[in-house]
Amino acid sequence: NRWFLIGRIGEKGVITNLALDRILKLKPLRETFKENDLFNPDSYYDALIGVSWPEKAAPETVTLTVSAALYPYIQTKPIHPSQRVVKERKDGSRTLEMHLVNNHELRSQLLGFGPGLVVKGPETLREQMKELYTAGSKLYI
Repeated sequence: NRWFLIGRIGEKGVITNLALDRILKLKPLRETFKENDLFNPDSYYDALIGVSWPEKAAPETVTLTVSAALYPYIQTKPIHPSQRVVKERKDGSRTLEMHLVNNHELRSQLLGFGPGLVVKGPETLREQMKELYTAGSKLYI
């Protein structure tokens, strides 16, 4: 429920996004408008949760194990359109795969499922989730 302004930083080929509700002041620039030649807006966000695409990041296969209790929720309200079941266990838990960029919004959403969801890969995302849970659990000691 937030609107964003998507643009480039100067002449660099770096895409930036600014939340419109956080813009406090505008000022005119001497630079002329440059048409978007950096990305295709119809497909740029296909591998994202949210709007932030970390520099040098690329979409990768995210593998999750979802508990039997949580799966019906994720089945009816998928985390991402690329979500697919790759393994179904006798206990009702599932292994899911998605094609996504690892960003803050993805990690935040995954944290929201608590212990009903475990990141199996990629290892970088798994370690980030482990660090977030470890730091968070220390707040409750």
